Amino acid sequence: MSVNLSLIGRESELKSLTQHLERAKEGRGSTVLLSGEAGIGKTRLVQEFKEHADEEDFIVLDGAALSDVSHPFLM
Repeated sequence: MSVNLSLIGRESELKSLTQHLERAKEGRGSTVLLSGEAGIGKTRLVQEFKEHADEEDFIVLDGAALSDVSHPFLM
């Protein structure tokens, strides 16, 4: 069973990410850092963007960092 989760309230952020993708197509790539409080939709926004980028034959790398962990790779 597939669940379709709509992206709500992050249209402007998705548009901004899409504009970065368009610039990358033109050879003007960049790095985008996304941060914010827990639960505001960062992961969902990245998922939506990755789907769009995949349709355009791009590969998007994403990761996460924990601010309260002082040792790299310690999880």
